[in-house]
Amino acid sequence: MRRLRTRLGQEDGLTLSELLVVLVIMGIIMAALALVLSMSIRQSSQIQEQSSLQTEVRGATDTMASELRQAYTGDTTYPIETATATTLQFLSPDRAVPFHNRRIAYRLAGGQIDRAVTTSTDTDGPPWAGLAWTSFGSIPAGSWVKRIGSVSNSAVFSYYDKNGTLLTGTITPSAVYRVVVTVTVATKAASTRQYTYSTSAALRWEP
Repeated sequence: MRRLRTRLGQEDGLTLSELLVVLVIMGIIMAALALVLSMSIRQSSQIQEQSSLQTEVRGATDTMASELRQAYTGDTTYPIETATATTLQFLSPDRAVPFHNRRIAYRLAGGQIDRAVTTSTDTDGPPWAGLAWTSFGSIPAGSWVKRIGSVSNSAVFSYYDKNGTLLTGTITPSAVYRVVVTVTVATKAASTRQYTYSTSAALRWEP
């Protein structure tokens, strides 16, 4: 009992050296935990951004392909009006009954794909009235709407004729039968981690 009382009565604590060692160890452990947490948050953000980009690309390119398949003028003119590696303009009806015709344009500019559309005011066939612009160069700047961001490839559209031959050089729009759309995107946080989505559309209607 005397020994126990003596032991309980002692007020010895950690020495300064022992306290410093404990603090250093705790600092190392906290730094490691913070690094793991930071890496987890960064990786989660990258995965979320990549998933969002993939959804954005699929939705936009599938819509583009659907519009191209339905390309239509209603007369002897050809529905595709502009065809380059970075720009595309064509006529395609909406889903209303009776339908209006639309002039739709896409462009790759500044690492993103934009879309512009103008809809006719009439439904009785060509000539289509009420379209706000005719040529690609006359599209008002405010008409463009971003559809896909973080695009890393420099050529989006490629064109094939009825025989399946790739059209090169200056494209004659009336020679285009099938359009291939290829989009490569990369997250801002991991630019080397790229995702490529490609789809194609053959025109169903001919003048």
